[in-house]
Amino acid sequence: MSDLTASVLETKNGFHVDGYEKISYDFTFLDGVFNVENRQLAECYQKWGRVLAVTDMNVFDVYGEQIEKYFQHYNLDLKVHKTKIGEKAKTIPTFLSIVDSMTEFGIYRKNRLGAYHAPIHTFLDFTFLRTLPTAQIRNGFAELIKISSCSHLPTFDLLDRYCEQLISTGFGRTDGAPTEVRDAADKINREGIHEMLKLETPNLHEIGLDRVIAYGHT
Repeated sequence: MSDLTASVLETKNGFHVDGYEKISYDFTFLDGVFNVENRQLAECYQKWGRVLAVTDMNVFDVYGEQIEKYFQHYNLDLKVHKTKIGEKAKTIPTFLSIVDSMTEFGIYRKNRLGAYHAPIHTFLDFTFLRTLPTAQIRNGFAELIKISSCSHLPTFDLLDRYCEQLISTGFGRTDGAPTEVRDAADKINREGIHEMLKLETPNLHEIGLDRVIAYGHT
C-alpha cells in the first residue's frame, strides 16, 4: 500500500510543494493458504467482512470449492469474478469486465482504469504447483535461471543440480517428493524472490529501464 504525505508553503514569489510517498507491503511464505487452519489470508479481510476475488477460470475449476469453504469458515462474504488470463484474453473487454465486477461489488474509485498499487500482502503458496502443467513450471524455471545467472550463483547451482527433479515434482510439492528436493526448492524460491526484490526495490515506479532483471528481453 502507499501513503502520500504532502505540504504546500507560500513563498515570496509563489508556492512550494513537498510530497513523500511511503510504499509498504509484505510477502509471506505459506503452504496451504486456503486451508481453514491458516487464518492469515482471512485476517486481511476481516475489517471489511467481504472479499472480491478475481481468478482464472482454470484455477477456480480446481480450487473454487476450497476457496469458497475457506471464506465461509471465516464468515466473509465472497464474490468471485472468473476470467481467462491467457495472452489472447488480455483485451479491453476482459479488463472492463473486471471493472464491472468492482462496480457491482461497491468499489467506486476514480482511478480504477490504468492505476496500479502493490498489494498490501502477498502470500506465496507453492502447493499450487501441484496442479500446474509441466510446461508452465518450466517457464517459471527459466525465470529463475535468468535471475540467478545475473545475481545469485548458489541458486543457479541448485537449479542445475536438481533441474528435472524440481520440474517433475512441482518444486517438491507433489506427493512422495524427496525431502532433499523440497528443501532445495524452498531455498531456491526464497533466494530467487529475495534477489528479485533487491533488484527491483530501488526502482518501484519502474522509472529506470536499464534493469538487471530485463536480461534476455528484446
